[in-house]
Amino acid sequence: MPAIMSHLRSTDFDDIYFSPDDGPAETTHVFLNGNNLPAAWAGRDVCTIGELGFGTGLNFLMAASLFMKNNEAGQSLDYVAVERFPLSAAAIDAALRPFAGRIGAALFDEYIAALPPRIAGYHRVSLCGGRIRLTLMIDDVAAALPGLRVPRGVDAWFLDGFAPAKNPAMWQPEIFAQMARLSAPGASYATFTVAGIAKRGLAAAGFTVEKRPGFGRKREMLAGRFTGDGMAWTGRVPQRVAVMGGGLAGTAAAWALARRGIAPVIFERAPHIAAGASGNPVGLCNPRLSAARTPQSTVYAAGYGRAVKLFPGMDAGFTPCGNLHLAQDEDRTKKFTSATAQWGWAEDHMRWLDAAAAGDVAGAAMPCGGVWLPDTGAVEPGALCRAYAAGIDARVGAEAVPQRDGVGWRIDGEYFDALVAANGMGARDLMDVPIEPVRGQVTFVRGGAAMPEIRANLCYGGYLGAARGGLYTVGATFQRGQDDVAPRPADDAENIAKLAAVLPMLADGMAAVQSRAAVRCAARDRFPVAGAVDDGLYLSTAHGSHGIVTSLAAAEMIADIMTGTVLSLPQESAGALSPLRFARRGRP
Repeated sequence: MPAIMSHLRSTDFDDIYFSPDDGPAETTHVFLNGNNLPAAWAGRDVCTIGELGFGTGLNFLMAASLFMKNNEAGQSLDYVAVERFPLSAAAIDAALRPFAGRIGAALFDEYIAALPPRIAGYHRVSLCGGRIRLTLMIDDVAAALPGLRVPRGVDAWFLDGFAPAKNPAMWQPEIFAQMARLSAPGASYATFTVAGIAKRGLAAAGFTVEKRPGFGRKREMLAGRFTGDGMAWTGRVPQRVAVMGGGLAGTAAAWALARRGIAPVIFERAPHIAAGASGNPVGLCNPRLSAARTPQSTVYAAGYGRAVKLFPGMDAGFTPCGNLHLAQDEDRTKKFTSATAQWGWAEDHMRWLDAAAAGDVAGAAMPCGGVWLPDTGAVEPGALCRAYAAGIDARVGAEAVPQRDGVGWRIDGEYFDALVAANGMGARDLMDVPIEPVRGQVTFVRGGAAMPEIRANLCYGGYLGAARGGLYTVGATFQRGQDDVAPRPADDAENIAKLAAVLPMLADGMAAVQSRAAVRCAARDRFPVAGAVDDGLYLSTAHGSHGIVTSLAAAEMIADIMTGTVLSLPQESAGALSPLRFARRGRP
C-alpha cells in the first residue's frame, strides 16, 4: 500500500479511517461479508444500508461496486450515512485513488465528482443513473438519527465510527435505540469492534451479538441481527404520474421521478414549458439565509447543496461566479454573522468577508462586508426547466382537467397512479391551501460609463446579477396579490433605486433596456408547500424567490415519499413543507 494510507488519521479522534494494511479487504471482510452481501439483497427491489461513520466513503464505494456487479433488473441501492467531520473531496481522492481499480474507475470518478459540499444537513448523491442513492447526513449522530425517516427500514448496518475508546459518543444507548427504530425486520449489522459498550448497547436495543474472526490485526469482530418487529412499508410505487405545471417545480418533479423508473407526463397549459416566472433569463442559485439553523434552513441548504453539484453538468446556462450577500445594515450584519457561525458550513463554502475582501471578489469597492458563497452563481431558469424535461413526455398548449379515479387520476380518459400539482396557484383547484400570487419584475440594464465589471452576483435585499451579454439583471419587485404581467416603467425605477440606495456608484448612469414581469406564488408563511396530501396527490408549489433550490429539494423528497425510500430531508423539515401543516396548526 502507498505510504499515504497509513497516515490517513483523524485529528479529532486520533484514529485511522481504515486499515493501513488493506482498506478494501477490511471492508469486504467486516461489512460486506459480515452482512452477507450480496445474498442479503436478493429479491428486494430496494436494499437499504445504513452506516454510522462515513469517513472517506470507502465502505459505501465497496458496497456500491458489489451492487453494480451483483443485482437484479430494477433493483436500486439506498445508502444512508452520517458523518460529523466530512473530509474534503481532495483529501478523499488522495486517500482512495490507489483503490480506484478495485472499486471501478468509472464509479470512483463519478463519486469524487459528486461529493457534496461540506455543509451541515442532508445531502443526496445519485450515482449510476440513479440506481444508487447516497443520503449523507453531515451532523452529529445523536442529532441526525432522530430526524431520519426510512420507510422500508435499514436492511444492513455498517457500524464504523472511530473506536469506542476514541469516540464513545458514537456507541451510546440512544444511538442503538435509533438503530432499532430504523431497522427492517431481521436487519443485520457488522462492526470491527468487540468493546463492551458496543455489545451491551446492541443487546439492549434488540440485536443479537455474535463474535466472529476479525480482519488483520483485530482478532474478533461483531455481527448479528435485529430481533424486534422492524419497519414495514405497505405503500405502492406508482408507475405513471401526471405532473401539472411545466415550470421549475413541475419539471424538477418529473426529472426526479424519471430517475426512479417512474414514467411522468408533464401537463402545461401554456404553449411551452417555463412560460411564467420560470422563464426568466437569469435566476440566482441561493439559499435563504437565516440567523439560526432551522428545519426551514435545512431545506434551503439541501436544495442548494444539490444544485451547485448538479447544475454545472446540465445545459442550464450555469455561470459559476459566486454570490455575495451584503450586510448593509445592523440587522443583516447580525443575521449573516450568526449564519456563518451557526449553519455549520465549511469556510470554503460560506465565509464572512470584510468590505475590502468583499470588493476583491465583486470587482468593485463595496461599502460593507457580507457573506460569500463561492460555489454558486446563476442559471437560466428556462434552460434549467428544459434540461429537467429532456426526454420526458411534456404536453403543452392545452387545458388538462384531472379527475379523481379511486386513488389515481384521469386526464382526458388517461389513467395515472398519482398526480403532482406543481402549477403554482392552480394547486388550489386540488387542495385548499393559503397561497397567493406575487408579481415580480426584473430589469435588464446597461451600466454607466464609469461602472466597473462586476464579477459576482450581489444580493442586498434586491440583487444585481453579473453581466450576461453586456446586460446586468436588477431585481426584483415583490408585489403580493397582483397577477398582471405587463412591464411597468415605475418598477424598473424601483429596482434601480433599491440598488442605488446600497451601491450608488454602480447605479450611477444605469439605464433600463428592457424588463420582464411574471407571477410566482407564495404561502402565507413564506415557505414552500410540498409533499403528500394522500397516497395519490402531491403538491409542489409556493416556491417564491428561492424556487431554483427549493423546487429541487421538494422534487427529490416527493420521489422519496412515492417510492418509500430514504427521505432526503429530516422529518421535521418535511413536516415544515407539508401541505397538511396549515390544517394541523389552524390557518393561516
